[in-house]
Amino acid sequence: MAYQLIALDMDGTLLDGAKRVLPSSTEAIEEALAARRHVAICSGRCPAMVEVSRDELAGRPAEDMRALLRDPRTHVQKINVHFRDEATRERVRALVSDLGLGLVDFETASLEFSPTEANKGTGMLALAELLGVPREATMAVGDADNDLPMLRDAGLGVAMGNANERVRAAADVVVADNDHGGVAEAIRTYLLGSAH
Repeated sequence: MAYQLIALDMDGTLLDGAKRVLPSSTEAIEEALAARRHVAICSGRCPAMVEVSRDELAGRPAEDMRALLRDPRTHVQKINVHFRDEATRERVRALVSDLGLGLVDFETASLEFSPTEANKGTGMLALAELLGVPREATMAVGDADNDLPMLRDAGLGVAMGNANERVRAAADVVVADNDHGGVAEAIRTYLLGSAH
């Protein structure tokens, strides 16, 4: 079966080390769209951050994150928290582990809080269903732990060359890193090519 949908993570995948999309990625995406394939962003970023940089967003600090999450009036789809180091992240994880949320590591020392039933895999499969694309015809490309559900759920899981070991182990194939055309390689070789 030919692949019809590719789900791309952003940070560490579609975005290079400078947080920009490589020209090769843009060209490959245009080729995929011209070939009537579906290309989707499947990011840990909130929707607004897919379109604008972090510097352009005004955040509002929470004095007591634990109280905010326990408040029944709070309806949160996801919270991303960035720490100075991994040790601090682990201390916070221990403090909030009883809240009944999905906790996923991403980037070097960040933690994603989300409902336990929502992840990149469920999002990708929901989109595939809306588009009428069978699971076997989906591809997912990522580099970090929050990409694991979509890599496992996809018909083809693709790890970037800069992916961590858990992502590499879960993926079916590995392509070049995010600074050296890995997204273009995934699109041209697997979405548009015959390597499937």
